[in-house]
Amino acid sequence: MPDQEIARLEAHLFQRRVLPWSQILGYVPTRGHIRHRQAMAAWLARDGLKVPPDRLVLTGGAQHAIAATVLALLKPGDAILFEEWTYSGAKLLAQQQNLKTRAVAMDEEGLRPDALDEACRTSRARVLYCMPRLHNPTSAIMSDRRQRQIAVVARRHRLIIIEDDVYGFLSPERTPLAAILPEQTIYLSSMSKSLFPGMRLGCVVAPPVLLEKIAQVIWTTMIMASPIGADLLSGWIEDGTAARIADWKRHEVSARHEMACRLLRGERIQTRPNSPHIWLSLPSRWSVDEFVSHARAVGVIVNGAGSFAVNDHYPRAVRLCIGTPRTRAGLEQALARVVAALADRAPAVQAVV
Repeated sequence: MPDQEIARLEAHLFQRRVLPWSQILGYVPTRGHIRHRQAMAAWLARDGLKVPPDRLVLTGGAQHAIAATVLALLKPGDAILFEEWTYSGAKLLAQQQNLKTRAVAMDEEGLRPDALDEACRTSRARVLYCMPRLHNPTSAIMSDRRQRQIAVVARRHRLIIIEDDVYGFLSPERTPLAAILPEQTIYLSSMSKSLFPGMRLGCVVAPPVLLEKIAQVIWTTMIMASPIGADLLSGWIEDGTAARIADWKRHEVSARHEMACRLLRGERIQTRPNSPHIWLSLPSRWSVDEFVSHARAVGVIVNGAGSFAVNDHYPRAVRLCIGTPRTRAGLEQALARVVAALADRAPAVQAVV
């Protein structure tokens, strides 16, 4: 965000409170104070998911939400399905919990219904983790038709779906999968992408029985999400600050995406206009590891395809995160180095971004 906007937020950081200090400096219910859950429910409604506050629990960000959900549903040795490219944090969590992972093939809209049906029929997996809106890393977006096809398969096999929707606020598709299949979907989101990662506040929306299991894990892992952070968010939602920040982020991502596509014109890329990610295919002279190492040496951090691959085989590709550099000028410098490397030239700019 612009420095003047950050200074404005600092000036009234805790002047706008929903609850008195006496209620947010101590313990609150594990699911979160009702006023804070009401605010979170109102925030989710902006992105297409209307749920009562008693259907959600607050978490310490989306990564904590994923961990709590996986611990509540699965035990070591159980199987879990992933899109063939998936969020690296979810993949690593499955590995740490000794879960059996299986990749499900994707196309330009994300998860393929026929591949999901096959995976359900030929494995013992009863849980799927996926990102239907602005998939990380490919930027795929499920259409409404594709979401309904996935819902049909899930109902047929009684599959529980963990829907990670942290980028949903950027997606042109306004309906999350949880709105189509609420009885079998556990919906996760957080404020890290739409507002600030330092808030460490997220949520889980789930059917009542599953939500209770997840709430028990939240109690054992952190007792409760920070009520101070939740109160700050609630105040920002009520006075319009949160909406203003999210709108600015949408505009900024769009402007950066346009810049990135212009600078990478002629390269093989996969992305969407609203996406903070670009999936870049590398020329044959570069291996993934060599390109990642070279980029780091000139001050640019990119993620190789292997970080996201559920199978052992992956393409010669890297993910570019265009929202990470603090300024557009910094992004332009970083992309210039990427383009130079793709052309097998020495980078024009030597300063580290």
